Amino acid sequence: MQDMPWYLHCAVLTLCRRGQLQVPNVKFNVAKILEKVAGLVPRSVLESTIRPVLLELCEDQDIDVRFYARQALYTCDHGASA
Repeated sequence: MQDMPWYLHCAVLTLCRRGQLQVPNVKFNVAKILEKVAGLVPRSVLESTIRPVLLELCEDQDIDVRFYARQALYTCDHGASA
């Protein structure tokens, strides 16, 4: 993650950690923010850090978490807001 600003690096890592919390509202907000951040990071960071978190959130018990995670994955894959 050396090819991006330090503050973006910190934000991505913090968001990914927060995605592991057990609070659905936190998880779906993480997915929504990762969707926006995905366009700001190098593809390697997207694939190695953001995508695995979103894939995990796609399997969550909460329907809203799954919805926003799938929406974020679509955006990551297609490069435009869903």
